[in-house]
Amino acid sequence: MAAPRPLVTIAIPTIGGRDIFLHRAAESALRQTYSPIEVLISDNASSSTAVWEAAEGFQDSRLVLRRVKTRVPMVQHWNQCLVAARGDRFLLLQDDDFLSPNYVADLMSLWTPGVVAAFGRPAIVDADGTEIQTWTAFPQGVYRGHSLVVNQLLNNVGLHCLPLSMLACRQALLDVGGYPDMPRGLCSDIAAWAAVSSRGDLAYAPSATYYYRWHGANALADAVGAEAIAGSLQLVAFVAKSLRLPQYAHLLPTQKQALIEAAQIGAIRYMLGPLVRTASRRDPGAVFRMAAQLLRGLPLLAPWAGRALHWCATGRCWTDIRDSIGKRAVQYVTGGALPWVSPSR
Repeated sequence: MAAPRPLVTIAIPTIGGRDIFLHRAAESALRQTYSPIEVLISDNASSSTAVWEAAEGFQDSRLVLRRVKTRVPMVQHWNQCLVAARGDRFLLLQDDDFLSPNYVADLMSLWTPGVVAAFGRPAIVDADGTEIQTWTAFPQGVYRGHSLVVNQLLNNVGLHCLPLSMLACRQALLDVGGYPDMPRGLCSDIAAWAAVSSRGDLAYAPSATYYYRWHGANALADAVGAEAIAGSLQLVAFVAKSLRLPQYAHLLPTQKQALIEAAQIGAIRYMLGPLVRTASRRDPGAVFRMAAQLLRGLPLLAPWAGRALHWCATGRCWTDIRDSIGKRAVQYVTGGALPWVSPSR
C-alpha cells in the first residue's frame, strides 16, 4: 500500500484592504491540482469583516481561517502561520499574489529524499494580473542547496528564483528559526531560503509559476531609504554568517569574501530598484522624493564607503563591477559550472 502523500499548507497572511487580490490568491490555492492541501488564511487584526466574508464564500473544507487579535509585525505574522500550519510542506503565498494550478503538483513531483525545498518560475504581473516579466532560472532538476545559493549570489548578482515562492519542508524551516525578522520583511524570504538551502537539496520546476503582483500598495513598491538599506545590510550580514556553516567549510577566505562582495552588489541593486522603476515612469516629483529618502539612509552605508570610493576612483562601471566579482567568484567557487544532483532528463 502506497504511503499517503504529504499534506501541503498554503498560508496566506493578510491585513485586509486588498480583498480582490486576496480572493484571487485564495482561489489559486484552492484550485491546485495536488491533494491533500490546507489553505490557511491568517487575518492580522484587520478592522474589516471583508476578509472573513471573502473566505467563507468559498465553502471549502480545506480552507482554514485564523485571526490575530492584536496586530503583529509582518514577519512575526509569517512565522505564526508557519507554526499554525498542519502540513508537512509549507508555502507562504502573499495576499496579492497567485499560483498556477499545477504549482504544488509540479514541485512535489520532484520531491525526492534529501530535498528540503522546491520553487517554480517567477512571473511579475501588474495590478490587473497582466504579465510584465518572467524568466527561467535554469533547467528543471534537483540541485545541491548550498551550491545553488552560491550560484544564485553570483549569476546576474541576484536571486532568480524569487525565494518567496519557496515550498519548504515545514520542519526544516522551523529548524532554522523560520523567517528572520528584517524591516518590513525586506530580504526575510531570501534569508530564509538561504538558511533552508544549507540543509539539503532544492528542486526547481519552471513549469510551475508563482505570480508576483507589482502594484503601488505592496511592500517593495516604496522600499527605499533607510528601510531598504537596513534590510540590505542585514541580508549581507546574514550571508556572511551563513558562510561560517559547516557546509561552506571547503571555501577559502578569498572565496567567501568574493561571495560577500557579490551579495553587496546585489543589495545595492535591490536598494536602487524602486528608484529606477519610478524614474522609468517619468515622474520627476516621485523620483525626487525617493532620492531624498535614499540620501537620508546613506549614513547606514558607512561600512561600504571605502569600497564604493574605490570603485568610483578606478572608474569601474556597474557592469564591470558585477562581471569582475561574479567571474572571479564563479572561478573560485564553482569552476563556472552549475552543479546538480539529478538533472531532469
